[in-house]
Amino acid sequence: MKRMSPYKHHTSPQSPEVGFAMRLGRASHSLPTFNDVVKRNDIFQHYLSQLSNELFNKYYIAKLASRDCIVSRISVTLHEIDALEKMKDFLVESQKQEKEQLAAASEELELFVKEAKALQQQCHIQGMMWCTRMTEDERSEDEKDDSQL
Repeated sequence: MKRMSPYKHHTSPQSPEVGFAMRLGRASHSLPTFNDVVKRNDIFQHYLSQLSNELFNKYYIAKLASRDCIVSRISVTLHEIDALEKMKDFLVESQKQEKEQLAAASEELELFVKEAKALQQQCHIQGMMWCTRMTEDERSEDEKDDSQL
């Protein structure tokens, strides 16, 4: 059973060489390869020699336009690669800065933990009464500040 596809497959226009090779009696419906065209090169050259000068010039202009189109696609691809490389450089530098920020935040956290442990040990050494008094004094200062507002 043939698998259904939501999109039609559009074939690109054939070059005159391929179209001519197709008309030479190939039985299959597949496109000929470059080797098929080369094998029948003498027939194709004979075909080109039968064209009028005007038609031959139009064929030449069409081949030049085709080549220019390929060069243009190559150029676009190179620009896309360049843009991706620059974006990669940006992301790498951004990651370095974020790692530096992480290291600084980790150091600050370690200092905070050390200070908290030191304060906790100091409370145990001087007794819980002193710590309780200290927190009550802090609360009363906060209440004074609130009443002033």
